[in-house]
Amino acid sequence: KDNITDQCQPDVFSNSTTSCSQWVYDTSLFSATTVTQFDLTCDKAWLRPFAGSMYMTGMLVGAIVIGDLADRFGRKKAILTSVLLLGTGGVISAVSSNYYVFLLMSFFTG
Repeated sequence: KDNITDQCQPDVFSNSTTSCSQWVYDTSLFSATTVTQFDLTCDKAWLRPFAGSMYMTGMLVGAIVIGDLADRFGRKKAILTSVLLLGTGGVISAVSSNYYVFLLMSFFTG
């Protein structure tokens, strides 16, 4: 039989653990994501889908409010208001350094 040396040998492993002070993320595909920027891991992992929920809540409120604005003031003003909120919310959420600002802007983007 051939002597294979590139396999893991049991004597290489131990049961010792080391503590760490921060997460290390794989940045080979993206340099930063929402998860890495706001450290949405472990006990804060629920905050990632919560941002999507805020976006959808914004869509619900926006459909009601913009629909009412269109009835009262016309479609042109309503669509311009919608585009302004979308653009402003998108830009601010992209550059936000605070998760709560990101959530608020996700709502306005929706």
